[in-house]
Amino acid sequence: MNRWFLVFIAFFLGLPLRSPAPVIYTPGEGWRYESVEGGGNWTRTRAKDQLDVAEAAFARKDYSLAKKAAKRTVTRWPFSDYAPTPSI
Repeated sequence: MNRWFLVFIAFFLGLPLRSPAPVIYTPGEGWRYESVEGGGNWTRTRAKDQLDVAEAAFARKDYSLAKKAAKRTVTRWPFSDYAPTPSI
C-alpha cells in the first residue's frame, strides 16, 4: 500500500502546477499564439504604443529590438491602422 501511495504522489508532483492556454481564437481574426511569458519590458498592449517602441529602437539603432517590436505589431494586430497593408 505504501508503494502505491508514493507512485500516486510522484504522479501528481510531476504534473504542472498551472496549464496556460497560449493559443487564442478571436472571431474575425482567427487563431493566434500568445506567449506565456508575456514578453519583456518592450511589449505594449496597444498597436500604436508597440509601433512607437519599434520606432524609438530604430532611432537608437537597436535593430534587433526594432525588428521584434515591429514584428509583434504586425502579428498581434494585423488589422490595425499601424500594421502595413499587403501589396496586391
